Amino acid sequence: MGKYVLKRIGLALVTAFIILSLTFILVKLLPFERPIGDDSKQIAYYDRQYNLGYVYRFDRETPEYGEYL
Repeated sequence: MGKYVLKRIGLALVTAFIILSLTFILVKLLPFERPIGDDSKQIAYYDRQYNLGYVYRFDRETPEYGEYL
């Protein structure tokens, strides 16, 4: 019985490691385009993403996320 439980726990850990690794790799592959410069289209795009809640602005203090380093 103990051998079976250890085998199941081991397989669960391997499965969790594989899922977490794949998730990490896929998130790192996501494109992140941040506007550079003062082109009005880039700034408008960034503002739209901010208003939709997809990105955060760190140009000012955000108490809910701590202080600047």
